[in-house]
Amino acid sequence: MIKAVAGNLGRGDSKGTLDDVAEVLNMNIHQLKNRLYNKKGQDLTCEQLLELTVQSNSSAIAQYFAGAIGQVVVDLPEPDIDTVDMFECQLKLNAVKGLLDMTIEEARKDGVLDAEERQRISKLKMQFQAMFEGFMFGLDSLYAEQK
Repeated sequence: MIKAVAGNLGRGDSKGTLDDVAEVLNMNIHQLKNRLYNKKGQDLTCEQLLELTVQSNSSAIAQYFAGAIGQVVVDLPEPDIDTVDMFECQLKLNAVKGLLDMTIEEARKDGVLDAEERQRISKLKMQFQAMFEGFMFGLDSLYAEQK
């Protein structure tokens, strides 16, 4: 999770590192590693995780916590969405749904879902659910009754 966030902290074309994470949190690398590996009972605080999320512009931390409780993270659509944007969103949604259906069909051919197949299906299901929620937000944004 932290490595995914670190990757977004790079400068230019380079990927970020744990050193970049430590810099954002005003720590040295040893202090950061102590917290990452929970040495001496030290953890990263919620405020530090939020700061990393903001600085990296990454949803990796939110996705980690959402996944732990069976939820998904959804990007909120832009307020100025139009019917063309909604059509594109619907095409992408249908493409992911088709991929999910094909993956399920392929996995069940032998009559058993192994752990790898189950993981692929679960990942696609979460992606579909997140895209569907984004689509619904877009519908509301575009067609909701004005009050």
